[in-house]
Amino acid sequence: AYGSYRYTNELPPRLAKHATPKVPADGKHVELRTMHAVACLATYALCEPPKITRNMYDYYDWYTDGVVEVLAARRPAWLASFIDSKLDKKVEDQVIPWGVVRRLVQARCIPTPTHDGYIRLLGSPWTRVPGARSPRELLLADAPLLEREVWQLFEIESRAFDTIFDPSWSWVSSLAKLADEGRLDRARLVAAATHATTLPWKATHRKGLAKLLAALGGPAKRKPAKRT
Repeated sequence: AYGSYRYTNELPPRLAKHATPKVPADGKHVELRTMHAVACLATYALCEPPKITRNMYDYYDWYTDGVVEVLAARRPAWLASFIDSKLDKKVEDQVIPWGVVRRLVQARCIPTPTHDGYIRLLGSPWTRVPGARSPRELLLADAPLLEREVWQLFEIESRAFDTIFDPSWSWVSSLAKLADEGRLDRARLVAAATHATTLPWKATHRKGLAKLLAALGGPAKRKPAKRT
């Protein structure tokens, strides 16, 4: 069953929707993705590292809610270090949803992570939260992010400003709009983005920063440091 799940999950979406087992009318069979989500949720409710080996895939809203609920109820001593170990992985591997980390911080189950992976996760093009259709809405729904984390996007390289991903989830347009609305200081944004263009980041990331500066009315070009 797990092998079938893996196979289905790796198919292109247009094919996976046909290959994924359907829940019949009698309700006696459950779709494999749901079964795997429930099994993963049970490990967080009952087990401890290193027995917890599965990633926190962001299957459904109820799954994210369940992970947060059981971990908040348990409040194990190993939780903060366990979350840091997940943040140490590549964002592309999607080992933990942003919603789980952030809600554990809000519930004071863990301190705000200082790991760079925390900011890389925020800036990930795969990060989504229920009800937020853009990074702007994500930030407005969690106002403290406007005070600290949003500025760290200009200090820690992430894919927030990568120009090759879905333009509907755009940090450039979101930050520019927040500046227009007076929710973020425009001069500070220009200074932060200008500094970031001097860092040895990927060309596609610097291109996004240039677009942000253009939208803010700041200098769009800056000679970057040599990438090592």
